Amino acid sequence: MIEVNMPQDIMKYKTKFVGNFSMRETICAGLGICAGLLGWFGLFSDFSQYPRMIFTAILVFPFLFAGFFKPLGMPAEKAIATVFVDNFLAPVRRKYEVRHP
Repeated sequence: MIEVNMPQDIMKYKTKFVGNFSMRETICAGLGICAGLLGWFGLFSDFSQYPRMIFTAILVFPFLFAGFFKPLGMPAEKAIATVFVDNFLAPVRRKYEVRHP
């Protein structure tokens, strides 16, 4: 009999676009590669090899973070927005209290 593997949790399934990467991961990796090439050959070409490598890695990191890392089980930009709102815009413990006379 023919068997088909079904994922246990259907919400964890991600569609494949290129190889084992989803569309989001492919786009972010492509943008990261473009930023890395632009940084290496364009922006930081006057530096020696070691600082150029460090600056290029710093330039590429946000693209790879946004594409491949899922903090709190959600995309990176939603997780950053959630943490920012919870900690800075609407913290549980207020820094000051408004007292009406």
